[in-house]
Amino acid sequence: MKVALLIFLRLCLIQFLLICGVVQAQDHKVDSLQSLLKSAKGKTRVDILNELSDFYSRKQSSEPIAFAREALSLAKKIDYQLGQAFASYNLGHHLSYQGNNSQAMDYLFSALKIYEPTNLYKKKAFVYRSIGHIYGDWGDYESAILYYQKQLNIGKKNKDKNVIGSAYINLSYTFLRNNKPNKALDFIEKATEYSTISGDTLGQTVARSNRAVAYFQLGQYQRALQLHLMVFHWYKDHNYQDYEQFACADLAKDYLKLNKKDSALYYAQLGYRLAMKLQSKPKMNEISEILYTIHKKYGETKKALSYLEIAKTYLDSIAADKKKSARTNQSATYLLEKYKKENQSLKNYKSNNERSRATQNIILIAGALVLVFLLVIGFLLYRNNQFNKERSKIISKNRVDIILQNKELKRQHQDIEQKNDQLRAQHLHIYNSIRAAQTIQQAILPQDNFMRDLLFDYFIIFRPRHIVSGDFYWISSIGTQFQNESQEAQGLKTLLAVVDSTGHGVPGAFMSMIGNTLLDRIVKIERVTTPSEILNQLNHEIYLALKQNHTNNDEGMELSICSVEKCADSKVRVVFSGARRPLYVVRNGLSASRKKIEVFRSSKRYVGGKRNVSAVFTDEEVVLEYGDALYMCTDGFADQNNDDRKKFGSERLVNLLLENAHWPMAKQKQLLTIALEEHQGENEQRDDILLLGYRIT
Repeated sequence: MKVALLIFLRLCLIQFLLICGVVQAQDHKVDSLQSLLKSAKGKTRVDILNELSDFYSRKQSSEPIAFAREALSLAKKIDYQLGQAFASYNLGHHLSYQGNNSQAMDYLFSALKIYEPTNLYKKKAFVYRSIGHIYGDWGDYESAILYYQKQLNIGKKNKDKNVIGSAYINLSYTFLRNNKPNKALDFIEKATEYSTISGDTLGQTVARSNRAVAYFQLGQYQRALQLHLMVFHWYKDHNYQDYEQFACADLAKDYLKLNKKDSALYYAQLGYRLAMKLQSKPKMNEISEILYTIHKKYGETKKALSYLEIAKTYLDSIAADKKKSARTNQSATYLLEKYKKENQSLKNYKSNNERSRATQNIILIAGALVLVFLLVIGFLLYRNNQFNKERSKIISKNRVDIILQNKELKRQHQDIEQKNDQLRAQHLHIYNSIRAAQTIQQAILPQDNFMRDLLFDYFIIFRPRHIVSGDFYWISSIGTQFQNESQEAQGLKTLLAVVDSTGHGVPGAFMSMIGNTLLDRIVKIERVTTPSEILNQLNHEIYLALKQNHTNNDEGMELSICSVEKCADSKVRVVFSGARRPLYVVRNGLSASRKKIEVFRSSKRYVGGKRNVSAVFTDEEVVLEYGDALYMCTDGFADQNNDDRKKFGSERLVNLLLENAHWPMAKQKQLLTIALEEHQGENEQRDDILLLGYRIT
């Protein structure tokens, strides 16, 4: 009684000291604990060290272990049993996250031996949970379920909804590990219910994550992705880095199943960096295997093999740790045997009472069952006889009709198969023709090495709605002396165009071929290099080429075109002209704080068509410096809708370009692609998409 009173008074003193130096912010709480630690001694110092170890568990990898080791050493020195138990639990918990499971198990069983005779049920529940985690990591799911069930029983006995919800979460995750998603969903429902009642937002989020994994295992990848994105952002907003690495791995798997390589790589690499920061060998091994699978799937053999070697290194380390588990399992066996003996006496007592009661009831029950059995058999035989008579009449009557119907169905089936064969042949012929057209269209597009020689730092997002596209991009370079004999030549002038032809698919592809050919003739043969003059002549040439003065043809193009020419003062002169498509310019593009975007509007008329035969296009000139960036696009990106039929929108696209302009062009392409895919989801692409970005170098 005196020992319990001293413990109670000591805990009250610690609580009083903590309350005096703590406000609601967590950072202030840590500062207060650190301040108290400087002067604390004895058991008070052990308790503060344990609190700091527990607080830092989700923030860092080394400090929580250092705090726990110091607490354990001091607690042993002063013979402070409960301090030893908490420190041993912290060490076991932190080491298991790093993959040192055999060493972690030693500490956890040391903690359990101390907590076992006490009434600290929450502490025992935490230890059972951590032991279950380690058995799960070893693949011993039966033992893992045993310890999670112990955690659940403690929670139910003490009516603690937090402990119950945590146990259901752990049980659901064990069945997910064993690829039993339907069984796991039963426990997820219970986990969500108890976490909601108790107000445990972390528990609710982990239950939502487990639900997403279950959907993934059931093949419902889009539903899994939506939940995993919600879970990831919650962990990130609340700084749960240990859980955030799990969410990154799950998102990488989701995007890989949905064939979205860029997004899968982004989250896999983010998760790998978090796992390295937290020194979590199991998670580093898992994410290395994911990265290997991604690169292997897309034919990047060298990168795939490098991640396979990394995964093998972590797997060998984990396997070596598992071999050390023999001594730990002996401790586990000792406790299990003790529990079995205690439970056996209780079972024997119950068995004796039940045996005498069962003997009295067996004869009465058996007699009643025999009587009921005979009555049921007699009734069933009578009903079966009546049913067989009726069935025979029906079968005889319908047999001829069935034979005739089968013959007619067989004939109809043969006709359908014949028509299906014809349709398949026609479809294959059309598909092969379009594929051939795609090869021709790709041949006229500028090659990457040619683009890089002229632009150096650029990106292109080009996504045809169908196999062939009405959108295309065009580039040419020509000496300035061809433009004006009296003008001093400053080198080469690069002409760059992004074009959206009327329609998409095969009709749009025909228009793109015409547009590409006319642009080549106007610039390369006729030597016209001023953007507005190019558009004026292209408008006239399309009108003549499609004979729009004699036919009902009204096809045309929307495009933006600009010339890029270096000046003597190392600046760059850009002349822009557009037909219903703007030019976006980001100045100070390499500065995250000083960058700004300018939008140069185009003519409201498009190129081609009867109504635009008299259209006159004008130029806008802008001088750019090193680091500035310009962007040209068709309307497909901004017009793409999401599940709510809401377009991505030009305003959001402009803000996204400005927000990411300081990144390298390759990184910008990746971020823009991820934003487009998350907005589009599983919705069909509604138009051809083309976006070109170029940084002045």
